[in-house]
This record gives sequence, C-alpha cells and structure tokens, in this order.
Amino acid sequence: MLEESGLSAAESEQLRGYINAKDPVNTEMALRRTGAPERVQTALLALPSLFGGAEVLDAAENLTDNALARASLAHLRAVYACLRRYGAEKHVSFDLGTVKSLAYYSGIVFTGLAEGVGAPVLSGGRYDGLCAQFGRDLPAVGFAVGMMRAMQAAGASARRAGKGAVNVALAKGRLAGDCADLLCKCGVPAQILKEETRKLVLETPDGSFRFFFVKPSDVPTYVEYGVADIGIVGKDTLLEADADLYEMLDLKFEACKLCLAGFPETRLEGAAHLRVASKYARTAKKLFFSRGAAAEVIELHGSIELAPLTGLADVIFDIVQSGATLRANGLVVLEEVFDISARLVANKVSLKTKAAQILPLIAEMRKYI
Repeated sequence: MLEESGLSAAESEQLRGYINAKDPVNTEMALRRTGAPERVQTALLALPSLFGGAEVLDAAENLTDNALARASLAHLRAVYACLRRYGAEKHVSFDLGTVKSLAYYSGIVFTGLAEGVGAPVLSGGRYDGLCAQFGRDLPAVGFAVGMMRAMQAAGASARRAGKGAVNVALAKGRLAGDCADLLCKCGVPAQILKEETRKLVLETPDGSFRFFFVKPSDVPTYVEYGVADIGIVGKDTLLEADADLYEMLDLKFEACKLCLAGFPETRLEGAAHLRVASKYARTAKKLFFSRGAAAEVIELHGSIELAPLTGLADVIFDIVQSGATLRANGLVVLEEVFDISARLVANKVSLKTKAAQILPLIAEMRKYI
C-alpha cells in the first residue's frame, strides 16, 4: 500500500512506525498531512478489519492496485484452492491485519489466542535470515509464550460469567438508545436497553448478548482487556484512550467535530507558543507534536470555553456540535481536526474466538449505515 502512495521514503517510514505501534491518532494525522491519495488512506485504515473467510481476499484486492500485493493475494487464493480440494477450507480464515513489528520475520506468522484473555497468549513465526546474522544461514521458526496470560487463560473459563455470549460495553444515555435501535434492526433482541433500570449488566432473553453499562471513557478499557468483546463509543473517547483494539465501523450517529477554537484573531500557524485547554489532553499533545509545534496543553474537565475568556489558554480543543456555546462567548472554530461519531470497536482476540457471532453482526450493521 505504501509503495503505491506517492509518499516520500521518510513519510512512508513514519507511517510504518505509527502502524506498527498501533497508533491510530498519529497514523490518521500523518495520512492527512502527507496528502496521500484517498484510496491509500482508506486501504491503510481498513487493514485491521480485513479478517474472515475467502471474501477477505476480494476486499483486499479492491483496496490496492499494487502488483506485489496482488501477486501475494493470488498466492493465497492458490493455497486456499488447494485446501478446498482436501475439504480443509472450513478450518481456514484470513487475517491481513496481522502485523509483526519485528522486521526479521520472513514468512508465516502466527498468534495463539484464548477466549477470556484480551491479548495473545503466544506469538511467533518464521524468521529465515535471523540466524545468518550470527554466522549460520538456517531456516528457523519459533514463538514466545506469555506465562501470565497463559495462567489467566487457564482460569478464565471458571471466572467468566455468560460464557459463549457476546459481551458488549455501552455508555448509558442517548447513545445506548441509538445502539438499541440499531441492534434490534440487526436481529438482536436488545429492547432491554430501553428499559429504566439501575442494573449495570443486562442479558438478552436468549442469552446470546450481555450488555455492560460503563462510563464512556471506560468503554475502550473494557474492550481492550477482553472483558467486553465489542463496544460502542465516540471517536473522541477512542482517540483519547489510545487503546489496543480494532475500530470496526463508523456508525454515523452522534456526529460532531473535534475542533480547535478561540477568538477570531487567534492564529495557529506561526505562533511561538500556544496554551491549549482540553479534556482531550493526550490527543491534543499528539496533534501538536505531529505538527512540530510548541504547545502547552492544560487539562480541564468542564466549561472548556471559559479558558480563553479568563486568559488561562489561547485556544481550546473540544467537541463542537451546533457551535452555539462558542458564539455566545465570542469564540469561533479555528480548525476542524477530526470527524467524530459513534464507532463499533472490538477486542482483537474476541474478533477471532467469537468470529461466528461478531462478524455476521458487523455485516448486518453495515447494511444500516
């Protein structure tokens, strides 16, 4: 993908670093700022969701014109066709988003997963050429086991309630109502989400889904650690959490903008030093770091618009919907930075261990958005 992007070698290397570090904030920012073609941006950001059956190869082929990438896909098709002749295709799935950050891997890579554990239990692959660095040119393969995770996996089935159900992390309020409507359209009996209750855990009548009500900022954490298999959360919260999970779908509702705002005369470009007030402190720091700009980020949690009015900050970095509060206080949007809406996220392990339940749900959701 990067080879066909038209980016410089330095820009391509920077993007590889962000992708390998699973840094969605800086990957998205870097893609925008380098001016990479829209198709390349779409392809790179789609990689984590390229998981499933043979249809994944078709989806990947539609994302790239790169000759080397297409040749690799053709090789995978040939392998798959061979397996089909022996009736083994039902045991095969494709995960084109699996990326090893270690450059010495030279062949197949693999990951060991266990239900109830939010991260891989073991990881490894083939690394021909590594031994040559030590004087012996030999084929080699190996893996490492995370002992703490392995022990966690051993006890997970005994501790885990609702085994087999898809666990969903949600925030109470209007977002939960929107989610209930969408899930019901997709065939999930989620009417219970509309009931008035003080319970924090609800289960569908057939036991196929369990819903956890948590603070919006905690949704990524529950999903990252595998307590919840999937979650629905605003993109703003997702950016700030910087959690190691997959963003599967833009659900399109609760749409707004994450903006830089201040007095009309405020200039962002060329400022020697900016003070920025925001409850999205981590995201703001990454934004200005990616631009090479000097900025002091001040973390606040309420009435962010007050910061420029009192001289605490030069600008604010915050969600803007109608803009009415800004206008009432003499402030304007200086730059729209991110499009924000509700996103469906998935735990990386659950997406594989519960693929039979999660992937059809994602396909159904996609029909309605």
